[in-house]
Amino acid sequence: MPASECAIRCRPVAAALVLMVAVAFQAPPAGAEQLRFFTLGTAALTGNYYAAGRAICRVINREGPADLRCSPEPTPGSQYNLLALEKGELDFAFVQSDWQHRAHEGRGAFAGAAMKELRSVMSLYAEAVTLVARTDAGIGSVNDLAGKTVDLGNPSTARRGTNVRVLSAIGIDTGLFGRITELSSATVGPELCAGRIDAALIVIGHPNAQLAELLELCELQLVSIDGPAVRDFVDKSADFETYAITPGTYQQVRRPVRTVSTVATLVTRSQVSDDLVAHVARTVIARYETLAEQVPALGTRDLEKMRRAGLTAPLHPAAAAVFDASPGGPDD
Repeated sequence: MPASECAIRCRPVAAALVLMVAVAFQAPPAGAEQLRFFTLGTAALTGNYYAAGRAICRVINREGPADLRCSPEPTPGSQYNLLALEKGELDFAFVQSDWQHRAHEGRGAFAGAAMKELRSVMSLYAEAVTLVARTDAGIGSVNDLAGKTVDLGNPSTARRGTNVRVLSAIGIDTGLFGRITELSSATVGPELCAGRIDAALIVIGHPNAQLAELLELCELQLVSIDGPAVRDFVDKSADFETYAITPGTYQQVRRPVRTVSTVATLVTRSQVSDDLVAHVARTVIARYETLAEQVPALGTRDLEKMRRAGLTAPLHPAAAAVFDASPGGPDD
């Protein structure tokens, strides 16, 4: 065929081939367009939030339905999760109960921007304000932090906000600390073991695998946060309770370590569909023992606490229906 004739006749064929290739590369695999993805905001990869999120998503993805996929998203933590949830960047998220309270009521960092569409799904486990100190730092109580180098967390994190709130409420003047550092949770351990800080306040569920490893690695102790001022704070608080790390939780803990705790809560938005919220809530309740084997901080399933503890935002109607219908619930 003459070149001039091919230029005329072959052009439509070439164009069709280009279009077919483009479509082939752009088209999703068969059935993929029908998959429903949803996200669960957690926290750092090394913490209980991420471990719990990964365990929950693994069960949901394994047991179906086949078109549903759950993705556990590592994040900076509660405050970030709440903001991302409000923007629709997350469908579900773990947040501390004190930050859930602030967000829904429009207090603190959420002043003037209350999240009225925030909805509770359930509470999971206590998150204790935990004072970890070097054994050679001379810290026997929270009152001994004066003059010491203490890590309170990055200013943009929920950990920092919780620590500052608790210390202020019980009359501890952080201005008397020798130095305040602003470390991420992942870097607290190495700094303690290296002796560059004397103590750190972390907010975690117990037992915690990372803390257990840290206690084995270097000479550290858990110090009680207790006394009349602490008990008065809890009595007046809507989102804190007393807590004790019991002997044997860690090999080094031989007597109760008393402190205060928030609650790890699972939240969503009012706009998230009833069927999705119900499926997530039903799966967690039904598979709680399996999840607790993977994340010991979850402890024993207690439906009454899961439905009420630390939940300031209204319970999502679909989650409420699941609790009502669950064995041990009011409709049982």
